[in-house]
Amino acid sequence: MSKIQLLSSRQESLLRTLLFTTKPVSYKQISSQLKLSTRTIQREVSALKSILEEFNLKVVSKMGSGIMIDGNLEDKALLDKTMLKANTFQIYSPEERQEGMLFDLLIATEPIKYFLLSNKYGVTEATISNDLDKLESTCKRNNLTIIRKAGFGVLIYGLENDKRSALSKLLHKDITFEEWFELFQLSEQEGKTIESSQLNQSVCKRLRKFVETSNILKVEHAVKEVLDSQTVIELSDRSYVNLIVHLILAIERINHQANYACEDESILPEIETMEEYIVAIQIVQKLESILNISIPKSEISYITLHLFGANFSQQYNSSTFNSDNDIEWYDLTQSFIHAAEKELSISLKEDLSLFEGLLAHLVPSVNRLRLGLQIHNPMLKDIKERYPDIFSACQKAGVTISTKIGKDIPEDEIGYLAVHIGASAIRMKEHTKHIYKAVIVCASGMGTSTYLASKVEKEIANLQIDSILSLTELKDKLNNLKIDQIIISTVSLPFLHPDHYILVSPFLSDDEIKLIYNKLGSLTMKNEAVSKDNIEPPNTLSMVGSARYGEGMVQILRNLSVFELPASSGNLKNVTELLSNTSIVVNPKQVLLDLERREKQGTFVLDNLAMVHSKTSGVSELLLGVFHFNGSTIWDGFEIQTLLLLAAPVDATKEHIEMISVISANLIEESFLHVLLKGSEKEIKIEVESLLSNAFFTKVKALIKESSTK
Repeated sequence: MSKIQLLSSRQESLLRTLLFTTKPVSYKQISSQLKLSTRTIQREVSALKSILEEFNLKVVSKMGSGIMIDGNLEDKALLDKTMLKANTFQIYSPEERQEGMLFDLLIATEPIKYFLLSNKYGVTEATISNDLDKLESTCKRNNLTIIRKAGFGVLIYGLENDKRSALSKLLHKDITFEEWFELFQLSEQEGKTIESSQLNQSVCKRLRKFVETSNILKVEHAVKEVLDSQTVIELSDRSYVNLIVHLILAIERINHQANYACEDESILPEIETMEEYIVAIQIVQKLESILNISIPKSEISYITLHLFGANFSQQYNSSTFNSDNDIEWYDLTQSFIHAAEKELSISLKEDLSLFEGLLAHLVPSVNRLRLGLQIHNPMLKDIKERYPDIFSACQKAGVTISTKIGKDIPEDEIGYLAVHIGASAIRMKEHTKHIYKAVIVCASGMGTSTYLASKVEKEIANLQIDSILSLTELKDKLNNLKIDQIIISTVSLPFLHPDHYILVSPFLSDDEIKLIYNKLGSLTMKNEAVSKDNIEPPNTLSMVGSARYGEGMVQILRNLSVFELPASSGNLKNVTELLSNTSIVVNPKQVLLDLERREKQGTFVLDNLAMVHSKTSGVSELLLGVFHFNGSTIWDGFEIQTLLLLAAPVDATKEHIEMISVISANLIEESFLHVLLKGSEKEIKIEVESLLSNAFFTKVKALIKESSTK
């Protein structure tokens, strides 16, 4: 009997990795690809020598490069063909075993007995129990629960969408979108199969572990035929991969007699009216014919949602897109950027590329989350390892999005957001040429202040210490300080407003360094924006954009109203009636209808303040209303005391929407929120004008900078 009949799954993967390579592969590469230790690889290579000899092949080692299989192509092809017919025996690592068990439980229609899992994976029932303990946290992250009972077996309990999401993550793990496309190209090559291909062996191994690989190319080919025959839907590469993976897993579950239905059947009639529904039916009919299976109607609904979400993503263009909800999109984008800036203690406001790129990303991503569709990020592990600070900051900043859309933001999406923020941070670091000036103040102007000055300049590269002053010297020179100079003091300065200086200890802690960074980021941009030394003359495009930003700011300030009213008036009908006396409200009933329609999508409440917003034909200009109730009132189930209302005309420009979104984006600032909740009309107007002025000068400067580089 040929020794190849005793081949293990691990040895087969190793052979396929080395068989057709034309140059040596390092042990490190093999270890990463097959998830094996170097020692295990060396042991398996040694065991393969006698098998290779049967085919006139041998393993050769190249010093400093790695190993490869030496021999002629005919012998390699014969070994490859023989491996396809061989009955290999499976060897599982603990990770492979746990993933396999998770997959088994997710597609199971009834509890699985311990002894069945024990027999399948070749370990004791005690080991199976230990593996299940380790899977508890994985299931919890996916909102799933493992249920274990003596004599009952084990099953996974949870919602249908959560099970689908967990399955999808398993199949996507360690497989990049590029590798999926390389795999799909096989469907265009006659006679090619995944097993006979020269694809990355860790990819092939992963697919074989979870699904019937012969179905993958059939599914992809069927979907491609349907999509190529119509013009309704255009999918991005990423959406195409997500759809195929969804279908592969759905078919796998159907083959295991899974019995599932749409969790919210009330939405089925609406789904059936979508134009994507017809295409979904065509895909299902094609798959049923090719695979000889029956696909339930509920699956057509899931496919429709995939197509709808993907189609919306592809159609979206941040420069031309105009919808009733674009106030929300601009608000989400600006709020997230603002929150990320605070977490990272950097300023990203001038990076127009960040705003446009993030806006284009968030619209389809948020829609996928709202539709219950999965988001997969094959780069997630690398992002978390290489950029932990940015990932952590984006995770915290992501709460602003989560709060407003009523959906948790998964780690995969946080990873994508981190890429946008990280790229912007790099761009801004490269483009930032401004050097800030500071004065150090201490009681005497000597001693530890010298150490502090050195520490500040060492920790903050673009901050130069102009001088070290005593309290008396500061008072004498206070009027001569420049706008871009900051005051760092080791003593309290009662004659200055707390916002006008930074109080630190002589030894400067990490938190105090962050305070200084925050101060640099919040320095007024007015003088900088208009300084002829800092900017090139504006071109026509930047002038038009600047004018629109300015016009938006003027409209908001002109149409800002603050109302005091009884708690019993806490409803949209009453507040819109109050606005009917405003000259720019041309149709109060339409304003009410549009606000009510928008509110059905979800309510935003933060610290006793509710915010409502909409685009409406009922107003002719941007409108900002603040409504103070004389007591607590219930707003959509929440207890509030203040209502913030934002409205924009349906034909409002992009710049106008950006300006009014500045208001909602700054709700994360406690000082601004406090003014809206407790401030007088005068205080609110001063605060809003300050916010809009800073935003205006920042945006104008960014426009001019961008136009000067084109």
